[in-house]
Amino acid sequence: MEPTLRDALITIDLQSISHPLDLADKEKPQWKAKEWILRYDSMNLCPDDPNLIQRYVMALFYVSTGGNDWKRCSGNRSKSSCDRNVRWLHGTECSWYGVACLDGTLDQITMDDNNLVGELPNELSSLSKLRSISLENGGLYGSLPPSLGELQHLVKIDLDYNNFTGTLPGSLAMASNLLVLDMNNNALSGPIDVVGQMPSLRFVHL
Repeated sequence: MEPTLRDALITIDLQSISHPLDLADKEKPQWKAKEWILRYDSMNLCPDDPNLIQRYVMALFYVSTGGNDWKRCSGNRSKSSCDRNVRWLHGTECSWYGVACLDGTLDQITMDDNNLVGELPNELSSLSKLRSISLENGGLYGSLPPSLGELQHLVKIDLDYNNFTGTLPGSLAMASNLLVLDMNNNALSGPIDVVGQMPSLRFVHL
């Protein structure tokens, strides 16, 4: 496929989950993740590849949380060790450190105590089969993405010991399978009515 056409078609696909202005702004993590997909990713995905969105979202997660400065398995070899694991941004995304997949679809993200610093991208909701996200003991800040509630298969959210602010988003009530909500040692405020609207919840730590 002609490179200019490939770039245009992939950009159109990514606009289905990221705002076009974010994808066009060189200061935004969305632009940086898009550019990695287009220019530097060794997989050289085609626009119709079924893993395009998943791979973009994981690259966006990497950029948004300061991936080059992670303690383990950063894409930056000078900043981290990676014994017996696969570094991020090398090989398939399902082989990356802290990532687990089922049948090629992302199932879990476990990145505790790995110097994650930044804001969680709203685009995580595009990982529709995600069951568990555990990012405790980091430097994550900002509000919790309201889109987390769209993850219908989510059973565990473990984000304690970070710097999240704001309220628990009311959209969490849509996460009907959520069993664990572990958010202690952040800077959350406001009402917690949504906790009573999650029928499957078994463990809450605020």
